[in-house]
Amino acid sequence: MKVKDKDNFKIDKFHSIQWGKSSWENGKDKSIRNKYLNANMKFNRVGSGEISWKDFNIMVLESIKRNEFSDEEKKEILFELLKSIK
Repeated sequence: MKVKDKDNFKIDKFHSIQWGKSSWENGKDKSIRNKYLNANMKFNRVGSGEISWKDFNIMVLESIKRNEFSDEEKKEILFELLKSIK
């Protein structure tokens, strides 16, 4: 996965979320990755998952429809969505 520095959200020293070009089809698709490092600060392939942007969107929408988010999580999502609309 190809990621620019600005497309990396660091959660802690071992965990980050990244947006970039997919590691399949020569980076044709956009993807998102939940990146973990192991205790030696090396990339943890088993713990890090990359999924297509399309699948990520389906996961979020279906989770909303199935009421998987708490009311507090839904409020936070809605608030951030409203802030982002121009």
